[in-house]
Amino acid sequence: MLAMLGFARDGTETAPPPDRRRSSVAFQTPREASTRHIGDGRGSMREGSTRNTREGSARDMGDIHRDLTRIDWRAFADQGEAKHGGDLCGDEPKKRFWLRRPAWMQKKDPCGLEEWNPRALQNERSVLDAPNSVFDIKKTWAEMLPYVIECLGVILSAYFSYSIAHFGPKVEPQLAWAITVTLASLYQPNMVEATTVGAITGMSSHRHPEVVPDFGWLALVAIFASALWLAARHWKIAEGNGGRYGTVAFIATNIVVVVIMIPAGILPWKRFSAGLDHWHSMVRIGLVLRYLASSVAAAVLTRMTKIATGHPSATAGAMSALLITLLVLAILNTKGEWVYDVTQAVTMGAFVGMSDANVLISSRVPLAGVIAVGYRLLTAPFCEGFAGIEAFCAFLAVATHRVCQPRQESLFERNAAS
Repeated sequence: MLAMLGFARDGTETAPPPDRRRSSVAFQTPREASTRHIGDGRGSMREGSTRNTREGSARDMGDIHRDLTRIDWRAFADQGEAKHGGDLCGDEPKKRFWLRRPAWMQKKDPCGLEEWNPRALQNERSVLDAPNSVFDIKKTWAEMLPYVIECLGVILSAYFSYSIAHFGPKVEPQLAWAITVTLASLYQPNMVEATTVGAITGMSSHRHPEVVPDFGWLALVAIFASALWLAARHWKIAEGNGGRYGTVAFIATNIVVVVIMIPAGILPWKRFSAGLDHWHSMVRIGLVLRYLASSVAAAVLTRMTKIATGHPSATAGAMSALLITLLVLAILNTKGEWVYDVTQAVTMGAFVGMSDANVLISSRVPLAGVIAVGYRLLTAPFCEGFAGIEAFCAFLAVATHRVCQPRQESLFERNAAS
């Protein structure tokens, strides 16, 4: 132990051990050893230069390490801010030097714009990347404009259909909605669905004007219908069912009647079941046959028109209903009771045929038309003169058939399986 500390056994200090790093023999590379044994002056010179280079490199690394430990990194960051802050504050704020500093270097923005947000630092995002909390009226209006246009389309088409049915020649409401939707499909094809909802909303019968007495009540019903339509389209409620357009109008009419008109004393409660006492006289064998023939024919024609022309469902249904109704008016007496029965059944069948193929396959369209007739006969004493009652029966028929039918394998699935 004493020898290792540099003392002899008698306590006298001995010479320090030789420095192995400075030895010319230890830790030599083969190149250095071969150079040393050359024996001339150049060998000794190369050995000395190699040793000096190695010692100088170690000394330089030590100096660099000592200098790095003495650097004031906070001052270095402040210099970076002073150097780059003026150029980056105005045009490219996302590239600021101080936005990349760690949390312990946080200080006030040299440009004086804002203070640091610790939560933004934790999420590795700057304050300027956070969403703007200022209300932007232009952006909000741009987002709301399509919905406003949809609502206006529903209200205006409701007024147009109501005017055709209640003023002038006073055509049947079933013909009024078909004319409105057909004209809308020619001028505004993108608004066909909203126009269909509005046209059916204005289908309240002139035979029962007390349901929607004037334009003021029609505006209220149309507003409710537009709100329900936006909700149904947004959440895709009953998508593919052709009767959902009229169902929206039917529900809106019932909401206004139940919530406002009946409590205000404008309509009595028994208005819902006004025809219940003479239901047996309303449902006659001739009426049933006319319903069956007209509903099935309109449903099949609408589906064929939709497949052949490629038009949207509402356009195909309105064109088919308009064609059959005009043929009936040309053949039969316009004042006869048959016209009203046939136009009701045609409208109901058109809504059945408007359904998409993935909801109601083409081979089951006639059956769905027959089911719709059954629902219409059951609801005949109820809601007389209410807009959308035919479409509501078609909606129930398609929904019932979809629930009860077994799964049908399509032709594409059969070919894929084979």
